[in-house]
Amino acid sequence: MVAHTWYHRLVIRHLLPGDVARAGLALGTTLSARGDMDGACAAFQSAIDSRDIRYWPQAAVAMGDLLRAHGDTNAAAAAYRTLTEFREEEISSDEGLTLYEYLNDQAGDEPTGRPDFAGARARALRRAVSATDPNTASIAALLLGCELAGHDMAGSRDAFRTYCDIESVDMAVVTLVCFLGYEIGDLEGTRLLLERLLEFSQGTDAELVHTELRVLAEIDGDVAAYREIQDQRGYGPAHP
Repeated sequence: MVAHTWYHRLVIRHLLPGDVARAGLALGTTLSARGDMDGACAAFQSAIDSRDIRYWPQAAVAMGDLLRAHGDTNAAAAAYRTLTEFREEEISSDEGLTLYEYLNDQAGDEPTGRPDFAGARARALRRAVSATDPNTASIAALLLGCELAGHDMAGSRDAFRTYCDIESVDMAVVTLVCFLGYEIGDLEGTRLLLERLLEFSQGTDAELVHTELRVLAEIDGDVAAYREIQDQRGYGPAHP
């Protein structure tokens, strides 16, 4: 075990920063399979410390899973916390979407004992919303709106509003806004976002937004009626 740890340190010390992360994750995985927990954790920690977005999230989860499997729940929790409690400024805006995608993949099959990464996903997306690339910022705003829906309606509305500000008005954007009313039942949020779209829409786009506002006015807060109308118009989940 000591030999593996010594070898790891010797190799890692002579690698470039990007190689450290890749080698740390690979070596940690190999040593873990061989039963060398100390060496594996040292390797995973090197990848985590590198803060290379391509490898450190995977290393943090792998290290947490390894420690939890060996019954060291406190150390496992500390490893997981590097993901659940990271500060937004620790990653760049361009890295936010990459981190979200990894955390979202983990959400599909989280083993018992692994924390919920929902908060971390939201922080990663908030960082990505500030990306200079409008396409990245737009996607992040859209995903953030969906991520917060149901438990942080104000944050969800703000995220969708940001998406509306970035994207030009078209059927896809209006349909997305109506997602709030149909799937979440937030008709007030839907109305506010449609009014925001109306501020910079014109011609046929403005007519489209006006149509949706009229539908909301007609049902007067009745979510069931709104869903029924949207189903009839072919906008519901049965009509992707």
